[in-house]
Amino acid sequence: EKVAIKKYKSSDYLHVLRKYLIFVLGTTISWFIFDMAFYGTILNNGFILSSIGYGSSASIKATIFNTAIGDSILAGAFALPGYWIAVGLIDKVGRRILQWVGFIVMAAAYLTIGFEYSYLQTDLPLFIIIFGISYLFGNMGPNTTTFVLPTELFPTEVRATAHGIAASVAKLGAGIFTFLFLILADLMGQSGEFELLAFMAFIGFFVTLLTIRETKGLSLEDASMEPSRGIINFKPSNSSDFDQGKQKN
Repeated sequence: EKVAIKKYKSSDYLHVLRKYLIFVLGTTISWFIFDMAFYGTILNNGFILSSIGYGSSASIKATIFNTAIGDSILAGAFALPGYWIAVGLIDKVGRRILQWVGFIVMAAAYLTIGFEYSYLQTDLPLFIIIFGISYLFGNMGPNTTTFVLPTELFPTEVRATAHGIAASVAKLGAGIFTFLFLILADLMGQSGEFELLAFMAFIGFFVTLLTIRETKGLSLEDASMEPSRGIINFKPSNSSDFDQGKQKN
């Protein structure tokens, strides 16, 4: 027995996505900004640590080893626990709160490093702690929530499409800023670059407040507001009982 397969046109998806434009923009921009800041730094850790004198040695082998130790400290003491905290809190305090708290603390950490960069070069443990805090709250917040929110804010029929849009734009941002990181460091200096990162994190904070709704404790239908937007039983445009996203009786 043959199974009928629904065929959707691009106009069908666009019709639904237009209803969710604020969420498309919110999830895409916040994820884009986070990946620029987070991966721009994490993939340039060796340069950042060397620029403050951590890991530098007359021996290349020793420098690589020391830098690896610094990376391990940041990952083990800060980044990994951030994920554990997110798992414990995401259904208690909510996705939106974790995301904006993560962004604001990242901004504060970056701004502190930017303003006090000269002093922090003389206090390496303090630098590691402040820089590590950006990892901790980044993973506790937007590095977790930017992936989760697009799976809940959109109806089933366009969920994968909307998630794909946000994810692809975010990875583009990660690639761009990773490439530009060393160039900007030469143009702005390390302190100026961390101040730029702080500004980006502040934008992520405001985008979250203005465009993201809380989905904690809601079913997928309620989280994506399918009933109120007439998206339940979404059918392709070649279906006779589909009109403007609402099923005719």
